[in-house]
Amino acid sequence: MQINLLARLAEAIGYPDKVPDDVLSFVFRIDGAEIKAFSSGESVRLVCEIDAGEDDLPALADWAVGRMLREEATLAAAPSGKPFLWQEASAKADGPSLRRFFEKFLDSCDWWRARAEEKESGGAPRFPSVMIRP
Repeated sequence: MQINLLARLAEAIGYPDKVPDDVLSFVFRIDGAEIKAFSSGESVRLVCEIDAGEDDLPALADWAVGRMLREEATLAAAPSGKPFLWQEASAKADGPSLRRFFEKFLDSCDWWRARAEEKESGGAPRFPSVMIRP
């Protein structure tokens, strides 16, 4: 019997809880955050909500332009205006690839959460001084 995609992902990242065989979605709880995973059979999609409001979307969108060069996660907004990150990987990915996919997504989530916290506290975002040259 072939193990489902979400169970393979859990195994690849060493997640301690068992993922039931018959589910198409699962919530991974990592470092106090919830990472929602959805399987379509052909891919797995990770989703992480960002704790920011609709009023924060313009600033987040400005930052998203630069992040597109650094990461594969995509910033989006639900119809309610709540921002979230998502990223997809192929169901054909092997264990090490699924692990890297998950780790990179968590890195992206951490970056966006930190920016949202800074915005919430009223502080200016702390970005390193960077110049992009052709």
